[in-house]
Amino acid sequence: GVQLYRWDTAAEQFFPDHLLTLPSPTRSYASSIKFFQTTPSSPLAPNVAYLAVTYRWDGDNVGVPSALFRWRDDGVRTLQDGTRAFGLGFVYASPIPSRAATALAHFSFKGTEGLLAVANSQGWDPSAPGVGSVDVYAMAGGNVTLLQALPAVGAADVVAFTIEDRQFLAVANRQARPPANNTPAEQSVYDQASEIFLWDASLQRFKLHQLLGEEFQSIFEQEPGMEPPVAFSHLRGTTGLHPFTADGEFYLAVAQSVCEWQESRRECLEEAGAMQPRSAVLQWDRALERFGPLLSVTRDEDLRVRGRVAEERSAVKHSWNMRISAGRARRWEFLTVDDFQLLVVCSLTKGVVMYDWRFSQIAGLSSVVGAAADLLDDKVYAVGRAAPSVVILERRATSDDLGRAVETCPGQRCLHYLSTTTEAAPSVGATSGLKGAVAIEVRASPRRLEGLLYVRS
Repeated sequence: GVQLYRWDTAAEQFFPDHLLTLPSPTRSYASSIKFFQTTPSSPLAPNVAYLAVTYRWDGDNVGVPSALFRWRDDGVRTLQDGTRAFGLGFVYASPIPSRAATALAHFSFKGTEGLLAVANSQGWDPSAPGVGSVDVYAMAGGNVTLLQALPAVGAADVVAFTIEDRQFLAVANRQARPPANNTPAEQSVYDQASEIFLWDASLQRFKLHQLLGEEFQSIFEQEPGMEPPVAFSHLRGTTGLHPFTADGEFYLAVAQSVCEWQESRRECLEEAGAMQPRSAVLQWDRALERFGPLLSVTRDEDLRVRGRVAEERSAVKHSWNMRISAGRARRWEFLTVDDFQLLVVCSLTKGVVMYDWRFSQIAGLSSVVGAAADLLDDKVYAVGRAAPSVVILERRATSDDLGRAVETCPGQRCLHYLSTTTEAAPSVGATSGLKGAVAIEVRASPRRLEGLLYVRS
């Protein structure tokens, strides 16, 4: 069942409040829970709070309906510690037809109670167990009415999000069926194309907007002593999706795993081993209106540095396929704490892992007055007037997390930041003479093949 806890401000901890009660007592294994409030059509009517719960199975079969619970603030309920509190709490409102349900999402539409989308990982045809659906229900008065059934294959998650006033629904299609064995060939059952749907207000329906298909690639986690893995098609074993915004950009974190849901941590580590895929982070490309690799420049950075937003396509020049070793990833969250942005993954093999969502930036390239390459053409030096410093760049090939070349440069030798040398306080051996720099050059030297660097100020 589902246990609800209440926060005690004085004690600064949670205490049991009440259990969600179904009409007929049965074993029900909850797979997800969603809290939301609906906005009534009348401005004088109060908002209504709901809890929707999906159930994957009851111990014997997967044809178990999910449930919608409605908050009741009338009456009195007895808490689990024997004390009494005002309100009946969350009370069963209606069933939600489902089959091996894994997740749900809620859309809010002004003047209505919104839509509820339920991901069913299995269908009714025993010969095709993975052919399920994402059922979209219209809500009214605590009841649900089927509006649309979206095709899905082993749907593991469904999320709702809005980009520039357009409403989307993303479906994580995980697998066609359970693998027959643990061979690499059987892992292809997890190679399913997840889907991005766009709400069409005129038709009152979702339409397919993008397939996250074979053009999106995965790569295995690298075990110690192994050869570098090679990328392969599809986002294998898509298990969870999490949309988030950061620095003016919109992203979609994709949790990936090839362990079956009932497997323990030990079984997962033993069976999946080196076949566990890394998880992906995708970015919304405004020019193409699609999700793809990470782009080079964020809108916030454009505004900070240039004072304006660059042309949409200019950010595509240098893209990066990000893949993160997260083990048996299940779900993502994105948190902002003070000045820190954290991408958090819930991994059933690595625990809860936090990543600092911050990208490297080069300091010292403001008001550049000169640049020069060394005589071996391995490094480039740039000097700036605004900051008394020399920025050192090196020419080398760089690949992203899939092993794909990030840029196309002559001889695959692109410029990359190496270090910055700044004007130091006077001392023996300290760098000086950079203040007021107006030019920079490299001169030949019999003792150094790359030459000597001269800054004129």
